[in-house]
Amino acid sequence: MSQARRYHDELKIQGSCAYSIGWYQKFQRRNGIKTVKNCGDRGSAVHEAAKEFVEEFSRIIAYEKLSPEQVYNADETSLFWRYCPRRTVTTSDEIAPTGVKDAKERISVRQRSRHIQM
Repeated sequence: MSQARRYHDELKIQGSCAYSIGWYQKFQRRNGIKTVKNCGDRGSAVHEAAKEFVEEFSRIIAYEKLSPEQVYNADETSLFWRYCPRRTVTTSDEIAPTGVKDAKERISVRQRSRHIQM
């Protein structure tokens, strides 16, 4: 509710307000404000490339005569800091901002596993 008071003061809204839960959504609706997602470079999933990768990977496994124990699955997770929010507030007539890049400052952790038959 302190955020509501701050907006009230910053926007120099005349009159008194009764602050309550849900005030922000009602405030947005009343004043034509919406929340939009910040979009960087929009990349679509390339299904054909994924299919080609699976086929090529299968060929490599067959050519190298690899067993399931020799094939590892790796996954990566990241911790971001100094990260820009993915959403921002704008007026109803504005469109979502573009060209916002994700921060490159992160710590990456890689986990791996392999198939072991018991």
